[in-house]
Amino acid sequence: MREQMQKTMEQYAMVPRNGRVYAAVSGGRDSMAMLHALRLSAREVPFSITVLHMDHMLRPQSSKEATFVQRVCAAWGIPCVVERVDVAKEQRKGEGIEQAARRLRYAFFQRMCEQTPGVVAVAHHQEDQAETVLMHLLRGTGLRGLQGMQPKRGWLIRPLLYNSRASIEAYIRANRIPYCEDKSNADCRYTRNRIRHGLLPYLQAEFNPQIVTALVRLAQNVREDEALLQQWTHQAMKQVHWQGQDAYWIRMDRQAFCRQPVPVQKRLLLTAMECLGLTEMRQTILADALKTVQTGTHARLTPNCQIWCGAWVELCIDAEPFAAMPLAQPGCVRLDGGRIVVSRLQRREGMSLPLDMDTLWLDEQALSTPILTARPRHKGDKIHTKAGTKSVSDILTDQKVPHGLRDRLPVVCSGTQVLWIPGVARSDSALVNGRTNTILQLQWVADL
Repeated sequence: MREQMQKTMEQYAMVPRNGRVYAAVSGGRDSMAMLHALRLSAREVPFSITVLHMDHMLRPQSSKEATFVQRVCAAWGIPCVVERVDVAKEQRKGEGIEQAARRLRYAFFQRMCEQTPGVVAVAHHQEDQAETVLMHLLRGTGLRGLQGMQPKRGWLIRPLLYNSRASIEAYIRANRIPYCEDKSNADCRYTRNRIRHGLLPYLQAEFNPQIVTALVRLAQNVREDEALLQQWTHQAMKQVHWQGQDAYWIRMDRQAFCRQPVPVQKRLLLTAMECLGLTEMRQTILADALKTVQTGTHARLTPNCQIWCGAWVELCIDAEPFAAMPLAQPGCVRLDGGRIVVSRLQRREGMSLPLDMDTLWLDEQALSTPILTARPRHKGDKIHTKAGTKSVSDILTDQKVPHGLRDRLPVVCSGTQVLWIPGVARSDSALVNGRTNTILQLQWVADL
């Protein structure tokens, strides 16, 4: 087992020399075998090991398992970090208990990697891979789902992915490695366990004794094809004039998007969704997005994500509402996406005030009220410019402001009068002229 694990680690360059490995250890046989093998490998290819254990507080014996892991780590001289989370209390609406446990567990792993950089090793093996491929297949997945689990993805590594369960059990016996028996692994209320104890043995007995090997091989073959499609997708990002701000909005030229092959279109949309933090994407959502692009309309894909299709294909996350904020003079107000800095200047002869929509120059004495506020746009907002009065909504459309920014941009007002939409438009009220004495300078500094 250990030889295959080391081969996998070398093939995928999982751990840099003198790097750090966080070993995710539940106390079960798979993770204990992985920890034992990692401990021996660390002597040959130097890297440090820290064990991470999460007590999900879902079973009465979970605290005993945490204590068991801590004791083994103490005996083996390995640092151990235990986190206890009441998963049942943290479960979100519409979220299964397994999904909630996984979300919280991986958030713990990521947090540890951010505190001190390293990689997290989890003990998934061949049978786990076969179960994952079957589970995705039953849900009607695309090629990405048929890849199963990746040997290495970002900070996550799976050094046992090409080890069989039998080789792991043999390694446990040969090295007399202690472990805990997790009774929940036999609970067939969970989908994965029904596949493990029901469907997979049935397929082995009735159709193919080597079904696990066949499914693992399928995942490897699909991964090679998907890598090529991903390469084409990255090349297409330039062709569709990809623009955006991760976690807020992404947009692509619709005509150029529609010229791409459908598999590339799907992957462009999936990549955009992932940039916006939507990692749990279903095929139905992807189908809805493609249909919206084809019809040139608007749709809500998830409770907080929309897609708009006109000249651009735009995906955006809904803006968090913010309250109206008074602008101190001088002062600075922090907003989502940037800040407004207010300064008071004395006008001088020959003073240059360049036209710049990111900066607003106001004659303080000409304001209808000296109290300025920054607030979200309201329905029916209008702004009076030299070209006449126009709705804020129409101006944002005319200026081709991405939908994902429209509710994030502040509107600066004097009373009910709209004076400025930073970076977009300003009114012709309170303009600086030859009689102006005191100038209020407002600058919009966008976050990079």
